Amino acid sequence: MKINKYTTLLITIVAILFLQCGCSSSGDNTPYSKSGLYYDTVISVTIYGTGQSEAKRILNECMTLCDHYEKLFDPDINTSDIAKINSSDQKPIHVDNDTIKCIREALKYSEISNGKFDITIKPVSDLWDFHENPGVIPAKEQLTKASVLVDYKKITIDPVNSTVSLPSGYSIELGAAAKGFIAGKIKEYLIKQSITGAIINIGGDICLLGSKPDGSDYNIGINDPFSDGKTEMTLVLQNTSVATSGTYERFFTSAGKKYHHILDSKTGYPVETDVLSVTVITNNPVDCDCLCTLCVIEGAENALEMINSIPDTEAIIICNDGVTLTSSGAARYIKP
Repeated sequence: MKINKYTTLLITIVAILFLQCGCSSSGDNTPYSKSGLYYDTVISVTIYGTGQSEAKRILNECMTLCDHYEKLFDPDINTSDIAKINSSDQKPIHVDNDTIKCIREALKYSEISNGKFDITIKPVSDLWDFHENPGVIPAKEQLTKASVLVDYKKITIDPVNSTVSLPSGYSIELGAAAKGFIAGKIKEYLIKQSITGAIINIGGDICLLGSKPDGSDYNIGINDPFSDGKTEMTLVLQNTSVATSGTYERFFTSAGKKYHHILDSKTGYPVETDVLSVTVITNNPVDCDCLCTLCVIEGAENALEMINSIPDTEAIIICNDGVTLTSSGAARYIKP
């Protein structure tokens, strides 16, 4: 499973960032960036507040972290922790502590949603192709059979011995939770390196450290899902995370019906929702990514109620009919 194939990010968040930050061309305000391809997803890190040689060392280490976590979380790598768990046949598999941490953070949303958001969706998602699909829909019998193997409660975790196991046939995909987890780890590392400003962009999901060099906000644009290449609105943010998910970008059409990539854990088919896209703003990047998916699954009304109940968390929801809804405190992040 590749993160960009199964994650819930659909609306690309355009980071205007340093192009509008007024940085000088020399000194500590110079932005330094490095990108790499992990999970078939472009991961880029931009930092400032340090010299060129030190920036090179720090950015190389950021890419090393990405490589490390790809080798833990990517089930397409046979030696990864997740691949070993997926083939454990109920045998406890010793895994890295961070693998357990990421699974448990994602499981929190499986529990909150009573399985609507389920990280054992892989048997179902493996049946779908949302990249270059000419309109091939999995057989109903296949989906029914696979849906029986979706149940997060089958995951057995022993934190004392650092083991995880699953019954035969069940399998995990961490998807967006893994992206958020990696972003958080990179941010932690940058803070330890005394970096005070950074943009971590993992497939369009953005984790911000600090502010721009002059102390002002970052400008983050959200694409208009009804008009390719145009910006719906601009957010002004500091030291937080922002992610977007939706149904309009990764999908295919068959017999006039749209099939998108966010799947119903009970039926195996794309979830029925009135949410075209949702952008979530919150401090923890794992929460940010998981909440995006859950908001699409829940639908606009339930999603807003949920977001409004969570401290320090906001959302902008664009519905299928073009109506834009915002959580109670989102307006302060939207640039006039």
